[in-house]
Amino acid sequence: MPETTPWNRARDAQRKTQRDARRVVLVDAAIAAIEADGPDVSVAQIARTAGVTKPVLYRQFDDKDDLMRAVGVAEGERILAAIRTELNVPGVSSLEVVTRAVDAFLHAIDQHPQVYLALMRRRSGDDLRLTQQGVTDYLYRLIHEVFVASGIDAAGAQTWAHCIVAMGVAAGELYLSTPEQAARDRIGQQVTDLIIGGLAGIAGSSGVELDAVATGLGRAFSGVS
Repeated sequence: MPETTPWNRARDAQRKTQRDARRVVLVDAAIAAIEADGPDVSVAQIARTAGVTKPVLYRQFDDKDDLMRAVGVAEGERILAAIRTELNVPGVSSLEVVTRAVDAFLHAIDQHPQVYLALMRRRSGDDLRLTQQGVTDYLYRLIHEVFVASGIDAAGAQTWAHCIVAMGVAAGELYLSTPEQAARDRIGQQVTDLIIGGLAGIAGSSGVELDAVATGLGRAFSGVS
């Protein structure tokens, strides 16, 4: 077994950093190729977009499924970042928080519609699950903290997180089939109404005012990463 030395560890860390950087470049190229050529883009088209040969691409990813899983993770992180930005706005009502977050989600998928459709087509695979998982995990932690801070029973936080993500996936697919701005506003309002109606119901059953949820969000946000 090779001896582990500080030099070896530093070399291995440098190689990993370089490998990770190459993977990021190739994932970005895959996203660009999908947007340019549609959800059925080939590995050869992705390689051309990246300016590499297919063997170079396959040195970083096992196959197209592996590449698409990485695309799914990257898209999930991008969508989550957009949502987080709108959730971290102090001094606004629960209605405005939800409205801003839903619109941020629709705007995020509007930026990469072909990628979103490609992931929807592969919904039975790990790539869509990985896209959703980071958002679901984050929402679960946030909703749990918000419910606790608001005086609401937090036992249903996981169900809420999964249902909101599932509704977002379905709404996103519906929106992309009717992508005009009016449809985005209408679908966003309908999703917002559903979430606010549910929040009002669970807050009321706990004897809590709806805007206490927004206050709880402000208390919880800084502690959820």
